Amino acid sequence: MDVLVIALLGNQEGVLLRISDVIEANMKMQNEEFTMKESYTYVKIDATLEVKPILMTLPFMAEETESNLPGSNWYTIKYNGMQGYN
Repeated sequence: MDVLVIALLGNQEGVLLRISDVIEANMKMQNEEFTMKESYTYVKIDATLEVKPILMTLPFMAEETESNLPGSNWYTIKYNGMQGYN
């Protein structure tokens, strides 16, 4: 939790560099040759959200709303994503 607060309130680049240093130090305990420079980082997110429709009932959204409101009052949003960097 504290890391999140620091990341949100602090210098983001500095925080990310510090986190990178900590990860590298931890990984070097098991493999002395490990470097973050030669590493790849990926995150994959699969999420399903259900939200109460507010603007979804307007006429211009009718087709999309009908396909995502199968007999309920909630709008279902499915998200699958992957992001990575080196």
